[in-house]
Amino acid sequence: MKIIVLFIFLKSFSAFSEDKFQHYRKNLALAPTNKEVCFLMIKDLENKPSDAKILGYLGAFTMIKANHQINPIQKLSSFNSGKKLLEKAIQQNSRDVELRYIRYAIQLSIPKFLGYNAELATDKKMMHNYLATSETALQADIKELLKVK
Repeated sequence: MKIIVLFIFLKSFSAFSEDKFQHYRKNLALAPTNKEVCFLMIKDLENKPSDAKILGYLGAFTMIKANHQINPIQKLSSFNSGKKLLEKAIQQNSRDVELRYIRYAIQLSIPKFLGYNAELATDKKMMHNYLATSETALQADIKELLKVK
């Protein structure tokens, strides 16, 4: 019995460690309409050791933070700060499909007048090309996002 419990525990732990960013992807969809989730994700990511993916998600949530601000100057400042972080992350790891997923999702959902939509076709192509090599949960999220447009 103990062996079965241990096996189940290890299996669930390996599934969690396999895709530790699924939590952020799910909250990426909630953050535009949920201020609390958005700010909680920013706070959480700011306290993580920084790598390209963490930086990319921090950039995305910082851009989304603009939805929850009233002052137009603060909105634009949040958006631009987040955009810089996301672009820096992609520069650090340009072959990371998840970073391209994040940028594609952001560019697809923001107003065109912000002028941040030049990489839609490039990111979409990369997601198609590297879909099979992505983690299973990310594959499902990419497939769902690609249905949108």
